[in-house]
Amino acid sequence: MDLSPEPRIGSGYIGKVMTMFNGFSVDWFWRPVGVGRHAFGVKAKQLAPDSAVVSFCGVEVQAWQVQRLPPESEWIAEDTCMKCWRLIAKRFD
Repeated sequence: MDLSPEPRIGSGYIGKVMTMFNGFSVDWFWRPVGVGRHAFGVKAKQLAPDSAVVSFCGVEVQAWQVQRLPPESEWIAEDTCMKCWRLIAKRFD
């Protein structure tokens, strides 16, 4: 029997995630782009494939790199960019 306390909404990580999605829509997505897994604004999906797009943390790639859905092997091969995470989280402070 698990006696660990349930996470309370409004406390720590769980609270931050619940706050982020309570009444807000997600306007970013993650993609592995060869130099880490970065967050991009949804408008990057609508640009011409050869357009330059910039991640939240400043990594610049061509739009086609974020418009395709990469295989799972690429997702697990790259680390998630913590700078992108921090910049997203800051929007909800």
